[in-house]
Amino acid sequence: IKVAHNLMRLIAEGFGEDDGTADSQLRLSAVESYLGFIGKPKLPSTFLQVICWVLGEYGTACGKYSASYITGKLCDVAEAYSTDDTVKAYAVAALMKIYAFEIAAGRKVDILPECQALIEELLASHSTDLQQRAYELQAVIALDPQSVESVLPFDASCEDIEVNKSLSFLNSYVQQALEKGAQPYIPEEQR
Repeated sequence: IKVAHNLMRLIAEGFGEDDGTADSQLRLSAVESYLGFIGKPKLPSTFLQVICWVLGEYGTACGKYSASYITGKLCDVAEAYSTDDTVKAYAVAALMKIYAFEIAAGRKVDILPECQALIEELLASHSTDLQQRAYELQAVIALDPQSVESVLPFDASCEDIEVNKSLSFLNSYVQQALEKGAQPYIPEEQR
């Protein structure tokens, strides 16, 4: 798993130089190589996760492959490995990215019948993780381009996320609740 994570990070960060062309070529090469692996029998789950992640992040980025082609391949992976919930989760996450990138670019999203069938299947899955991902995918598809772009920005997998640990943005909400009679929070060590 650690090797897979490091490989995904390498593809996302590129060579670490200012040469965007080399990074784009690396990503295109990964996409092309991984598309060639899809359909091969008995691929390891971790490798399939990497394939789904790469196709979701960069499958359509170079313009060589259409969103329909990549999403079809991702649905093929999810169908072929239907007993592996982790692979299906990565496939759905990749579908969400592809659709989000298309929506953010102002293009119409045409969901393939096999992808629609996968989403409907996962909405009723026994796995709450897969159910949640399917519902999130439906929600993202229904958003406007500006919202989609802010929720799932393109090529931001290595961006640092600023976390407000104090949750100060909730102060006004908490104050209103207290004024309406809510009980104040008591830290665990004082309980």
